[in-house]
Amino acid sequence: MAITIYIPKDWKYGVAEQATWGTAGLDAAAFMELNVDTPELDPDITFVDTKAAHKTRNPTNSETIVRTSGASPKLSLSGLAKKNEVDVFLYTMFQGVSEAATTPFAKTFTFNKTSQPDFSVSAGEFLTFVAFTLSRPSRSKLKI
Repeated sequence: MAITIYIPKDWKYGVAEQATWGTAGLDAAAFMELNVDTPELDPDITFVDTKAAHKTRNPTNSETIVRTSGASPKLSLSGLAKKNEVDVFLYTMFQGVSEAATTPFAKTFTFNKTSQPDFSVSAGEFLTFVAFTLSRPSRSKLKI
């Protein structure tokens, strides 16, 4: 059985804007390639080991409880931001932007400090993060 070994340089990473909230972008979608180091994903999953007895000295799956409810996964990216990427990431963070009607299309980003954004009025900005290897895409289930 052949084992494929990847090094960090074999990967490329990208994001795509989601057309519909909560629906990840497709593999064939146009992804904006990012100039980043290897990303760090913290799934924020909690493992609880119980002290149950199952007539074996080896750990069993029934002794471990895995909690994903209430998890808040985090994706950390580090690298140089390109001019055409910054506005997308800022819109994702602020969830509020107004754009000037004429060139150079200046953007004003606003934090909604008093309440949560109303996504029934505006779809907001959500991204799908993807990692590609030389052979095939491997989509992360994290939506940012």
